[in-house]
Amino acid sequence: MVGNGVIVRLTVDTPGTGYTNPVVSITDPTGTGATASASVDGSGAIVGYTVLSGGSGYSLPVVTITDSLCGTGNLPACGSGASASAVRGDDGIVGFTV
Repeated sequence: MVGNGVIVRLTVDTPGTGYTNPVVSITDPTGTGATASASVDGSGAIVGYTVLSGGSGYSLPVVTITDSLCGTGNLPACGSGASASAVRGDDGIVGFTV
């Protein structure tokens, strides 16, 4: 069991469109240290997330997805519309060993 407000996974609520280099931010009034990356399909829709570090102390995590390397000069338009939810380890059983 993972506890103490550790982020164990992110779920795709809305995939959005047009992302080329998505940046995932996880914020919270008490938690720190969680990082994640996003995977996109050929249309730039976000199809999944990988938690790189679960951090600790998260109580009400908010996930924000932005796009970088886009929107100016010869760069492609920025992606938009994606949303995600964070699942904390203390929100339920996340694994067990028999």
